[in-house]
Amino acid sequence: MSYTLNQLAHSKLLPPFVSEGMLAGNVPLAVELLNHLLTTTMDAHFCTTGDPKSTWIDKRLSHQNLVTAFMLALLVEQTFGPEHGGATTTVAREKKL
Repeated sequence: MSYTLNQLAHSKLLPPFVSEGMLAGNVPLAVELLNHLLTTTMDAHFCTTGDPKSTWIDKRLSHQNLVTAFMLALLVEQTFGPEHGGATTTVAREKKL
């Protein structure tokens, strides 16, 4: 396992069953990892924006992280495509036309 995946498994960004599997050497597909990371990012964004004590800067950073995660998801989905477990997005279909 690469250093990056090892750090991701220890980061608590993934559910425990995924992290444990990764540390045991069973690395899931990139699309599955991305799905878990998107869920974590969305959860953090909604917790931050829903907290009345969050500053405007906190909310702005949370929103930027959410946008970055979704842009990464689109990039990975276009790169790997359905043959590697990813779904074909509207962007990928339009590009083929």
